[in-house]
Amino acid sequence: MKKIKSNPILQYLIVFILFIIIIFATSYIFYRNIDSALKEFRIQNLEEVTVQQANAIQLGIEDVRRELKTLSVTVAEDFDEPSKLNHILENVIGYSNFKMISISDLNGKTLIETGNGKGLSIANDPLFKEVLKGQTVILDPNSSSMDLNMIKMATPVYKNSTLVAVLTVGIDPNSLKDVFRSTYKGTSQTHLFLANGEVFLSTGNNNTTEELDKTCNWIQEKFLLNSNKDPLNQDFSLNEPGFFRFNQNNSDVGVYLTPVGVNQWKLAVAVPYSTIKDRWNFLNFNIFYFHAIFILITGALLTLMYKKHQKYTNQITEITFVDWLTKGNNVTRFRVLAKEFLKKKKKEEVTSAICVLDIKDFRLINERYGHAEGDHVLSLMYQAIEKVFGDKAVYGRGHIDRFFILLPFEGEENLILLGKEIKQALNKLLLAENISYQVEYVCGIYVIDHNLNNIDNLLEKVNFALRYSKENKESLTILYDDEITYQEVAKMQLEEDLQKAFENNEFQVYLQPKFNLQNNCMVGAEALCRWKNANGKLIYPNKFIPILEKNKKIAKLDLYMFESVCKLQREWMNQGYTVYPISVNQSKILLFRDDYVETIKGIAESYNVPPHLISIELTETNIFEDAVKIKNLVESLRNFGFPVSIDDFGTGYSSLNLLKDIHVDTVKIDKSFVGDINDVKQNILLTEVVRLIKRLGMEALVEGVEKQDQLTYLKEVGADVCQGYIYDAPIPAKDFFQKYVQEKQLELVEN
Repeated sequence: MKKIKSNPILQYLIVFILFIIIIFATSYIFYRNIDSALKEFRIQNLEEVTVQQANAIQLGIEDVRRELKTLSVTVAEDFDEPSKLNHILENVIGYSNFKMISISDLNGKTLIETGNGKGLSIANDPLFKEVLKGQTVILDPNSSSMDLNMIKMATPVYKNSTLVAVLTVGIDPNSLKDVFRSTYKGTSQTHLFLANGEVFLSTGNNNTTEELDKTCNWIQEKFLLNSNKDPLNQDFSLNEPGFFRFNQNNSDVGVYLTPVGVNQWKLAVAVPYSTIKDRWNFLNFNIFYFHAIFILITGALLTLMYKKHQKYTNQITEITFVDWLTKGNNVTRFRVLAKEFLKKKKKEEVTSAICVLDIKDFRLINERYGHAEGDHVLSLMYQAIEKVFGDKAVYGRGHIDRFFILLPFEGEENLILLGKEIKQALNKLLLAENISYQVEYVCGIYVIDHNLNNIDNLLEKVNFALRYSKENKESLTILYDDEITYQEVAKMQLEEDLQKAFENNEFQVYLQPKFNLQNNCMVGAEALCRWKNANGKLIYPNKFIPILEKNKKIAKLDLYMFESVCKLQREWMNQGYTVYPISVNQSKILLFRDDYVETIKGIAESYNVPPHLISIELTETNIFEDAVKIKNLVESLRNFGFPVSIDDFGTGYSSLNLLKDIHVDTVKIDKSFVGDINDVKQNILLTEVVRLIKRLGMEALVEGVEKQDQLTYLKEVGADVCQGYIYDAPIPAKDFFQKYVQEKQLELVEN
C-alpha cells in the first residue's frame, strides 16, 4: 500500500487499468444491450411482414367470397334461363380470377359448368352439407374431390328466399402469390400451409427449390405433422403465432409462423438469421483486447456504428410508423402509441376520449384544385393538430383525409373548444399558404370506458359516430353513445328489408288532392309513396328514401310509382269514371338517364293513359345539377304532352333564374312561404312570387297549407291551386278513389 502511495506512476497505471476495465465493461454491456434490442426489433419486423402478408391473403379470400356472393345474386336472377346464365358465367371467367364456375342442384348434380377444366362438383365433399345449410365454404386443394391446381369456394343460391342451387368456383392458387412480396433483399422465403400441414404455395426469389423444400420439411416435421400426419404441436392447435430458429446448410434460419384466418391455413416467412441478427458481430472480444491502445479509434468507430444503427432504425421506423405524406404518425403508429397512452391513463385513473376528424368534401378539393394541393391540405391539417396538442395527446393520419386523436377527456365543452382551436390553427396555416377557401371537417367522438381498451373496438365506435355525423348533417361533431349503434343496426336491417320490399310489392301509392282556390273543386292529386312492410308497419319516405338515394335504387322506385299511377288511371277510366291529373315526383338519378323520356312515354302508352293525366314534378335541387340538360328535358316532356311542375320552389338559391330559363306548367311554392301569415315581409314576398309566376304564364300552386287564415290569404293574392292538410292528408289510393272519384261522380249524376 505504501509503495502505491509513493509511486505516482503505479497510481496512474492502476487508475488507467481500472479505467480500461470500466471502458471494457461498459462497452461490453452496451454491445450486449444493443445486440439484444436489435434482435428483438428485427424479430418484430419479421412478425409484421408475416402478419401483413397473412392479412393480405385473408383480404384476398374475402374479396373472392364477396365476388362469389354477388355472382350468386346474378345466378338467382337468371336461374330459369340456362343459356343466358351460361353466357354470363363465361363473361365472368374472362375478367375474374375464377378458372372454373359450376352450378349444381341440391343433390350435387352439375347443371352448368364453364371454364378451362371439369369436375368442379363438390357433392361428395362433407362441406357440401354446410353449403345446403346456407354457408359459404372454402375447400383446401388437398381434399379428396379436389383438383390440386385449384381452390374451391361454394355458396348457396337463393331465389325468392328459396335455396335452388349451389354455386361453386375454382380459383387459381397462384393468384395468391401476388400478395407475397420478397423482403430482406430477396433472401426471404414465404410458405403457405394447409390445415393438415401440407405445403400449398412456396416462393423465394434468391432461394433454390432444394432450400425451399428443406424449410418446408423442417416446419412440417417440427410443428405441423407427425408420422401419422396428425397435428402435433399444441401451440399451433391454439392458432398462436411464434418465432423459431433452425439450421440449414450450416446456417441458422429464422422462421415466423402465423395463422392466416382462412381454413386454419398457416403462413411462414423464413429469413437467414444472419440477416435478422445484429450486423455488429465484428465487435468481438478482440476489440476489447486492443481497446487500451485504440480507445479513441474504438470510440469513433462505436460512434459511427451507433449512427449507422440509428439511421437503419430510423429508416425501419419511417417505413413502418411514419405517414409518407404528413411525415407524422400513421395509423399503425397511432395504434401502438394509443395502447401505451390508455395503459398510462388507466393507472392514473384519467378518462380518455378518442376523436376522428374527416375533412368535408375533400374529394371536391382534389377535383377542383388538384391532388397536389389536396395532399398539401392534409399536411397542413396534421400540422394544425400537432400545434394544438403537442405531446399532450396521441394522433395520426388514417385513410386519406381521416385523422385520429386520443386525448384526456375534460368534458364536452373542452372537446368543442379544442375543435375550434384546430380549425383556427388550420385556417391560419391555409392563409399563410395563400389558400383562400375555408376547410371544414366533421368529427366523431367516443369517451372511453376504462374497461374497454381494445383499439379496434374504439376505432369502430368512433367511426360509427363519424358516419352518423356525416349522414345526419345535424352537427359537425357527434359524441358516440349506444343509440348510434342501435340506429346503425336498425339502418342496416332497413336496407335488407328494402330489397324484400321490391320483391314483395310492399310499396303503396298514397294520393293527396289539389284544389282550385276559386271554386274549391278538386283539380288533381300528388302521388306519394308509403311502405307497408311484411309486419304491417307503415314506414314514411323520410326513413327509406335517403337509403334508396344512397344505394342508387331510387330510380327503380320512381318508375314503380309512375307505372302504379298509370295503372290506377287506366282502371278508373275503364270503369267509366272521370279522372284527374296526378303528379309524380322523379329523382335526379332517373331524370338524367338518356332514355328517361322514352321510358315513361312507353309506360304511359302501354296503359293507354293520355300524357296530360300524368304530371312530372322536378325539385329545384335536381335542376341545379345541370340546368341546361333539365331545360331540354322539360321541353321534351311537354312536347310529348306531359305537364311539368317545379316542386319546393323557393328553397334554392336561384329560384328566379329557374323561372326565366325553364318554362313549366306549374310552380309549387314551398310551404315555408306560408309558415307565418302574420309576417309582413313574408306576405309581400309571397304576393310578388305568385304574381310573377302568373305573369309568366304558369300556374301558381301553394303546398303545405294547413290553416284557414292561410287559405283565405292565398285566395286574396290570387294563387291558383292549393294542396295541404286544410283539405286532406295523403290517403291510400283506394280511399282516394272512393272519396274523390267515385263519390264525385255520383254527385254529378244526382245533380
